[in-house]
Amino acid sequence: MQFPRATSLIPHAILNKPGPLTPDEMRVMRTHAALGADLLAQEAAFEPEILDVVRYHHERLDGSGYPEGLKGARISDLVRLVAICDVHSALTERRVYRPPLPAAEAAAIMQAQAGQLDPDLLRVYRPIIFRAGDAAGGPSVRS
Repeated sequence: MQFPRATSLIPHAILNKPGPLTPDEMRVMRTHAALGADLLAQEAAFEPEILDVVRYHHERLDGSGYPEGLKGARISDLVRLVAICDVHSALTERRVYRPPLPAAEAAAIMQAQAGQLDPDLLRVYRPIIFRAGDAAGGPSVRS
């Protein structure tokens, strides 16, 4: 069974834009999480927790995320963990608008988001950031 990525429903001009997105483009981009969950829900092959991960992986503990602006306890532990993984991936993978960041820089940025990302899970995840950076041949400086 193969599923399309929800980002395939986002216009390529937005996905591949080398600069900052306009507010309208950002609104379109932010639809991908709900679109993805809705696509997977049609298959009836996924547990509700998995659909929640797809839908809510951009939610933040302080309510600043999307699509619903969930806060704190309304965000499951599984979604919190995947949110951390998603941020790590976004920072350390090449993007059309910037090169991948080294592990130390990614870790510092993520640590600064401890009010948005679960601080306890982030503390446990931090060594993984450096192992991944070391494996990729990136800088291994740990702060």
